[in-house]
Amino acid sequence: MIRRRLLLGLLWLALSARGAPPLVVLVSLDGFRWDYLEKYREETPQLRRLAAEGVRAERLIPCFPTQTFPNHYSIATGLRPVGDSAAGLVERRRRAAAPHVRVWLREAVPARLHYRDNPRILPVILLADEGWEIRTRAEAKAWKHPERGEHGYDNELGSMGAVFIAGGPAFRRGAVIAPVENIQIYNLLCAVLGLRPSPIDGDDRLAAAALAPAAGP
Repeated sequence: MIRRRLLLGLLWLALSARGAPPLVVLVSLDGFRWDYLEKYREETPQLRRLAAEGVRAERLIPCFPTQTFPNHYSIATGLRPVGDSAAGLVERRRRAAAPHVRVWLREAVPARLHYRDNPRILPVILLADEGWEIRTRAEAKAWKHPERGEHGYDNELGSMGAVFIAGGPAFRRGAVIAPVENIQIYNLLCAVLGLRPSPIDGDDRLAAAALAPAAGP
């Protein structure tokens, strides 16, 4: 059984009948980590077949905060998430730093997280170390389920990486590409559909790496 939970995986199928516009099906597998194809080979025969016949990334790198909804936003728009108090990482007032928690004022958040330049981001950011959670005492006391894994941690951690698989006539076959950020997916989608992309935070690197030569950007 696949027990550890994290972010989301992506499965692409680009299909088209002769002379018809391309059809793209995007499937999000919430909690499916990049290494599950090998760790759970018996449980994933069809996904492994799709990966072998198409193109997959070594790892899909999520945006920060590594929660499901902000990353769905990034996949659909090619933009990094703006602040959202529902992300579960911030509080409205600064607390003294505790063990296994990093605390920043908004303007001091590391630049690599891309999470400090929007007024919607709350003024204090808390980020738990991997394997730790930020809960109130009441929440911790009431929590009775064993924790088998979680997301929301630093997006550079390997445990936050998702799976990326793409198959169909638009894509390379039997290819494995380097880890890639999920903000690159929007331009890939536009390239497959023949659409002009809007200005985004990503670029064409995923499209260049994943598409078959005749379907390149």
